[in-house]
Amino acid sequence: MRKICLFFLLLITSTLYSQQLDDVNTDRPDQSEGVYTLPKNKFQLEDGFTFSDENTSNNLMLRYGVFNGTEIRLSSDIEKNKSENIQVDNLVLSFKQRILQEKGSLPAITLVGYLAYKNPLKQWQTDVYLAFENNISEKFVLCYNVGTSNFFKELNVTTQFGYSISKDLYTFLEYFAVFGNQFPVHNFDTGVLYCITSDFQVDISFGCSIFNENSNWFVSTGFAYRFF
Repeated sequence: MRKICLFFLLLITSTLYSQQLDDVNTDRPDQSEGVYTLPKNKFQLEDGFTFSDENTSNNLMLRYGVFNGTEIRLSSDIEKNKSENIQVDNLVLSFKQRILQEKGSLPAITLVGYLAYKNPLKQWQTDVYLAFENNISEKFVLCYNVGTSNFFKELNVTTQFGYSISKDLYTFLEYFAVFGNQFPVHNFDTGVLYCITSDFQVDISFGCSIFNENSNWFVSTGFAYRFF
């Protein structure tokens, strides 16, 4: 009897604690890095599939809050191409460090760094981004990134407008581009995120290239779960 009472006490305590926290906040399915970092000792799994004309890939990310405001992440992309070959495309270790909380018109700012092993090229690559976020109103949010990749050879930018349809339903429109040695690559995507519970989210998105003869379309769907 004591064990049963203890079980229900722990269950109620866990539920109340969960309700005190915000809904799960993810870095998928959009291309922009968010300013949010996981609280200390919290763990989050994000996974999904991306389908395109060229391949199908599984996108897995594991996130862990080291300190409040500091997060480390491990991610991988497993790709299946038209030839039915399956390989680990990228293996990435990254971190997020919150720099500034939003205050008035001053945006929230987070530093994001990557160390990636590009399996097809058999080489390492470093990326560095600054993520910004402004809450325009209770419903609208503006997110934008600026960063460099491929050992400072490329400039990456994103701009995203997000809208909270309801407490559990969120949609976004996003522009993202890469400027390098060749012609710039401009892209657009849009998607919907739905929180089934405060810790479990599902998403779907669609994107393509713009100002380009090739559409380079893609569709992505996935989920995220926050552990305590």
